[in-house]
Amino acid sequence: MGAIRTALAMDQGRLEKLRTATPKVCVGSSDITVLHTLVWTALGWATFCGPMGTSLATATPYALEALRRAVMAADPFEVDTDPDDPCEGAGKG
Repeated sequence: MGAIRTALAMDQGRLEKLRTATPKVCVGSSDITVLHTLVWTALGWATFCGPMGTSLATATPYALEALRRAVMAADPFEVDTDPDDPCEGAGKG
């Protein structure tokens, strides 16, 4: 969707509808950072930076397992860098 279109799509009427909805999982990367921020600040819903739905077919097994744990596990856990990802560092969730 992209940052600009996301910001334009989230008007007050849509936020009001979401406030009465059952919380959903919001997962995506940098192009929806504005949506992550809006969902958290306006609705208090948790969001996750991770593979978008359209890229799940090509995601590494490590990334898929980390996403599954993020949205389904009740206990906190640590996610280390994917050995198949050139990025460095670790995240905690």
